[in-house]
Amino acid sequence: LFLTTQERLGALQADLQSGHERRKDAQSSLDRERQRAVGAERGIEAGQARIQILERVRSGYEGYSSGVRQLLVDSPHTAAFTGVLGDLVDVREGFDRAVESALGDAVEALVANDDSSILDALTYVRERSARAGVFPMNWQRQTPTVVDLSHVPGVVAPLRDFVRTDDGVAPLVDHLLANTFLVDDLETALRLARDHSDLPVRLVTADGQGVDLDGRVAGGEAGEDDSVLGRGQEIRQLRADMANQRATQITAQLGVDSGARRVGVLDGYIRDLQTLVEQVRDEEREAHQLERAARDEGERLDKQLTSLQERMDKNQQRLAGLQEGSQGEEQRLEQIDSEAAQLEQSLRDREERLQEAERNRRERQEMLQSLRVERARIVEKGDNLGRDLQ
Repeated sequence: LFLTTQERLGALQADLQSGHERRKDAQSSLDRERQRAVGAERGIEAGQARIQILERVRSGYEGYSSGVRQLLVDSPHTAAFTGVLGDLVDVREGFDRAVESALGDAVEALVANDDSSILDALTYVRERSARAGVFPMNWQRQTPTVVDLSHVPGVVAPLRDFVRTDDGVAPLVDHLLANTFLVDDLETALRLARDHSDLPVRLVTADGQGVDLDGRVAGGEAGEDDSVLGRGQEIRQLRADMANQRATQITAQLGVDSGARRVGVLDGYIRDLQTLVEQVRDEEREAHQLERAARDEGERLDKQLTSLQERMDKNQQRLAGLQEGSQGEEQRLEQIDSEAAQLEQSLRDREERLQEAERNRRERQEMLQSLRVERARIVEKGDNLGRDLQ
């Protein structure tokens, strides 16, 4: 019994150690998910702040000419315009400099549905010492002769392929970017312009350098905040990044919730195991004491039994001597019989005490067996909880 209790205690302590390790891993995972959620939240806050700045700049038409701002901000002619061309096109990421260079001043030209209010609008800005360009969409524009350089080395693609527009301004953008090609670099643009000087083509690099239709060569590097088209692209990219950050935040928060539940389950499991370990330790101490007490009692009873046996043997010898010696010794014999009866009664008392000790031992053994069943139930509960978490 004592060895069995020790084995149970060892198994429970191993389970407890494993539970602590699993709880440590779960806490580490929980901390990582919390850090990921905080990082995503900070990214969202930074993106929102940057978008607010860009939207304020965009709504105030900062970066455009004073004439554009005067006509679109608190002007009696605002309703006559669809907007600024630069705000009506969507450029693929990384090519805003090329499109802005190709469009030139047209990027901040106003777009009007017709020419009915153009004269009054331009008079309005002239009176305020400003200028503005306008594209009336009701004018028919001549389609230029199409030039195909798609198979020429160094030519990436027509620049129009990198611009998306709605149907309203698509014809205008087609006209403005006709025969405009994206090339690898400025050296390629110069070579192609020289080799095809007889063709009406515009050649531009991704960073906005190149050769215009009139042969003007543009080069150098613009500032980071000089791109009008880049603002819209940055806003779109920021919103896409914020969507990703929100998704990350949601998944991280789910991980935090799941991790917190897992830690809570493991804490309960560890507490149950610790309680069971203490119970088994108490059982171990009690079983050890019972075993030692039973062993001591057995040794004592063995000694008493030996002593009684020796006394009985002596009495038998004395009885035999008395029977052989004289009939007059019956009184003495009766006394001896009485002593023998007392000895037998004492022996029976000792036997009953042995039986009582055996019953106590069996009750303790049944109690320990009940504890084993309870421990198996708790272990099974912990395993089921572990599988549910997985």
